[in-house]
This record gives sequence, C-alpha cells and structure tokens, in this order.
Amino acid sequence: MPVPTIRQKNVASDLVEVMKNKESITGHDLIARNGYGTGLQHQPSRVLESVGVKQALKDYGFTEDNAKKVVARILLSNKSKDENKLKASEQIFKVHGSYAPEKHLNLNIDSPLKELSIEELEQMAYNKAETKENEAPQAP
Repeated sequence: MPVPTIRQKNVASDLVEVMKNKESITGHDLIARNGYGTGLQHQPSRVLESVGVKQALKDYGFTEDNAKKVVARILLSNKSKDENKLKASEQIFKVHGSYAPEKHLNLNIDSPLKELSIEELEQMAYNKAETKENEAPQAP
C-alpha cells in the first residue's frame, strides 16, 4: 500500500473540504494552493489521479464500497426526492453494466436538391405555396 506524501494528503484533505462546502475550484487552483509548482499546476491530473492522492482519499473514506452504500441509502430512503432516487438508480445501472448506451444515428442523404442554388430552391418553394393557395378545397 503506497504511503501518500504530505502534499498529497493536503490535496486530498482540501478536496474533501471543497466538496463539503460545495465550492467551485479548478484543479489548477487546488494544486497551486497546496504548494505544487507551476509545471504540475498546468497538469493537475498528474497529482489528482496519483496513487498517493487516491490512497489519501481512501483513508478519508472515499471508497467504492462507501459510495455504493450512499447510493443504496438514497435509493431506499422514503425521504429522498424522486430525482435523487433516479440519479442513484442510474449509478447502479452504470456499475452493473446494464445501463443502455445512447444510440446515435448519422444519415447521409444524396439528393439532387443539393445541386440547386438558393434562388432555385426558393422558386420551388414559392411555386408550391402558390399552387396550394390556388387549389380548391377538396371534400373528404
């Protein structure tokens, strides 16, 4: 088990406080205020995703098991709002791999209309509109 450095422990502690206080802070600023040099300030993920910071966060109780317990508590609580229960259930689906991926469809349509100028398209549109206006209503 890796032992976090003092700075890594401080980053983890600061991160916990930021989350508790619902602060908004960039990784750059978090790293800077914990004494890291400008090189790492421009690559905060190298610190935030380091083994030492992850271990320090585990030491604070930020583990997968505890996260699962929180999600279960929200989902099963009678006091939780429906929107929170829905978010909790989404997390469960993701963890178990049963969350349906989003489907995307791209269509490329080859149409002779793309070869027409804007003026020609406008002429076609206006002619259709005029034709519809001049047509007599048809009985059903």
